[in-house]
Amino acid sequence: MMVIAPLLFLLGMIAYRLVIKPVNELQVHPKAMHKHRTIDVKKVRLFMMIAITFIALGSAIYVLVSDKFESQNKDMAFGIIGAFIGFWFKP
Repeated sequence: MMVIAPLLFLLGMIAYRLVIKPVNELQVHPKAMHKHRTIDVKKVRLFMMIAITFIALGSAIYVLVSDKFESQNKDMAFGIIGAFIGFWFKP
C-alpha cells in the first residue's frame, strides 16, 4: 500500500506534463482554427480526476476486501477513501 501513493503521484505528474500543460500552452493561428481540432482543458482535467479517483478507490477497496493486508494498511485505505469523498463532495 505504501507504493500506491507515490505511483499515483507520478501518474498525475506525468499526465500533467504530457496532457494539461501542453494544452494550456497551445496557440493556434485564428485563420487555422477550423483546420485544427481544439482540446477542451476542462474536459481533460475532469477525465484525469475521474481516472485517478477510480484507480485510487479501486486499490483502497481491494485492500479493505482482501485478507492479505494488516490493520495499518486498512486504516490507510479508509483514509484514501475519506480523502476522495471529501474531494468530490467539497462545497
